[in-house]
Amino acid sequence: MIISPIINFLLSFLQDNNIMNIYISNKFLSFFFSI
Repeated sequence: MIISPIINFLLSFLQDNNIMNIYISNKFLSFFFSI
């Protein structure tokens, strides 16, 4: 599936421990869950 690499990408953002990256990741996750 194409979502798997995207989730790995988001997880790498979270591991950076950067507030802005976490915010962006949450936006992406919200987008996927809303579909």
